[in-house]
Amino acid sequence: MIIAVLKVDLYLHGAASLKDKRTIVRGIKDRLNKKFNISLAEIDFQDKWQRA
Repeated sequence: MIIAVLKVDLYLHGAASLKDKRTIVRGIKDRLNKKFNISLAEIDFQDKWQRA
């Protein structure tokens, strides 16, 4: 079993609300999960609509 940790901080310029942010982040997470079969979690900036 391989375990790795990667922290990525995104600035979402096109997000105008938390709903937009969730849509963008969900799409990124889904594509990475399909391509690399990995698990992801958003652990910070949950109330900031342009940060992920």
